[in-house]
Amino acid sequence: MNKCIICESKEQIVLKSNFKFVSSDIKKINFSTNFFICNKCGCLQKKIDKNYLKNINKIYKKYTGFSKYNEIDQRKVLNGGNFNRCELLFKKFLNKNKYYEVLDYGSSNGAMLMPFIGLNKKLYATDLKCNLSSKILKNKNFIRFINLKNFQKSRKKYDVITMIHVLEHLRQPKEVLSNIRRKLNKNGIIFVQIPNFLLNPFDLSVYDHTIHFDKNTLIRLAIESNLEIIKIDEEFMNGEFSIILRKSYKNKNIKKNNESILKKIDYFNSFGEKIKKINKIKNLSLLGSSISSLFIKENFKGEIKNFYDEDLSKIGKYFEGKRIKKLAKQNKENLFLPFYDKKLLQITKRLNKSYDYNLICLD
Repeated sequence: MNKCIICESKEQIVLKSNFKFVSSDIKKINFSTNFFICNKCGCLQKKIDKNYLKNINKIYKKYTGFSKYNEIDQRKVLNGGNFNRCELLFKKFLNKNKYYEVLDYGSSNGAMLMPFIGLNKKLYATDLKCNLSSKILKNKNFIRFINLKNFQKSRKKYDVITMIHVLEHLRQPKEVLSNIRRKLNKNGIIFVQIPNFLLNPFDLSVYDHTIHFDKNTLIRLAIESNLEIIKIDEEFMNGEFSIILRKSYKNKNIKKNNESILKKIDYFNSFGEKIKKINKIKNLSLLGSSISSLFIKENFKGEIKNFYDEDLSKIGKYFEGKRIKKLAKQNKENLFLPFYDKKLLQITKRLNKSYDYNLICLD
């Protein structure tokens, strides 16, 4: 039996998946797994066994991230503009002169270091292997890349350690955070961004996401790792938590939250039921070429007619063998919107004003 990867309890409720998964770098996969929810702390997580670990290793060996779109980072639309995610996070949360030595944990191509490279900072990165862009490697402020094994043993300390969409991939998040905590300078912080699965149900579809975070799980993990949450933002980026942590020396009693557990079970089950309902439709077109678009395409049994996008740079490119098209004014196709929460409401409102599509979503 699996132990909870946060509180190590063996009390669990098994939740069986009835859908096909995708990988976090937007690829089709043929792997399956079940979930369980910890009956003690309420953490929703994948069932981690030898088969799951083997499959995850296969994903990571061929992992491409956003490089397949010739992009260093995910693009975000905010206030009518199109920005790199990490650029936005830096301006909102990390643009402080007091942060001098910066390390990006799980650096991949170095997207979170890019906003720092023109500033007078000492920059470091760590990951399993170095995939940093040449722009970072050649920059005068970049000090060095540290292999993850060497980082764990190192006594070097930093003012800021960033973890951008890393925590949800980890099999031992408490141990990793506890180790990172020891590498903070006095008044140092850890900046984390992760999906909020209760606002973004498509997070459940990502095979290599071992944990599915809500606010209670996040707080529990911080306490277990002797960290204190000094800021938690759920509004800035839709469906994602942006968190600032620092060292804590206080032990807090944690109460079991049965209401949260029941809510998450209902949410998980309703996600599967909503996918079944979509399959009552004979054909769909999809807006976008994201993880959620691929997930719907893989789980839809009818015909996928077209892929559309509002990002003009993607028009004419191919996604899943089909050329991406620009939205047309007079078109009455069934158009599925693979979005959620506030973004879904905004897009629905805008499209209803300008187009004739029959708009469909999970809700």
